[in-house]
Amino acid sequence: MASAAPKLLTLVFVHRPGAVLLGMKKRGFGQGKWNGFGGKREGSESMARCAQRELQEETSLSAPLAAFRPRGFLGFHMETDGMADAATGAVSKVLNVFIYSVDEAATEGAATESEEMAPKWYEHEQVPYANMWLDDPIWLPSLLGDDALSVAASFTFESEGAMRDDWHCWEFPASADFQTFLRTERDLGIVREPTRTGAAATAGADEEGRRDGVLELLFPVAGEGGGA
Repeated sequence: MASAAPKLLTLVFVHRPGAVLLGMKKRGFGQGKWNGFGGKREGSESMARCAQRELQEETSLSAPLAAFRPRGFLGFHMETDGMADAATGAVSKVLNVFIYSVDEAATEGAATESEEMAPKWYEHEQVPYANMWLDDPIWLPSLLGDDALSVAASFTFESEGAMRDDWHCWEFPASADFQTFLRTERDLGIVREPTRTGAAATAGADEEGRRDGVLELLFPVAGEGGGA
């Protein structure tokens, strides 16, 4: 199959005190795994509007755009598997995922099963990491455990069920100005060591270059860092 351009995606987690709403993917890429809600950006919509639309489509929950709080970014390189375009069959092997949090109190409606996702509330201690993507146990506990954190991370998957151990994960203060904060650090030349790395991760100049590459991916399209 032909390769497609990098895919811009959203991932939304709805929260209540001590619990998070997850969905079992019923079809397509990631079928059989628990995850947050989200999907592909359509047309020229912002990433936040994409998150808003996908949450409503997959759960019937609606929330105002201001309720979608940026919490981070995940960059994936899929060496074999990837996300196929339904129309062309071309496969995107680079997936750029923007993470958002929404408080349950800001939503309207009831979480309802859709054709794609079956939602279920989980206490933080009961999140089914064994039935989620292999990267989730690395960064999701930080977001669930500390509302003052955001993450930026990079992962390489040899296949949907095999992740390379050369990942990097950075933690940052969470705020409505998350991406402005990161852009300012980048422009000032501030170097942050990863908060955590996989056992096979490189160090030194290679590590710094990979960090810069991840932060650059936060701004693939002007104005698409999570605004309205």
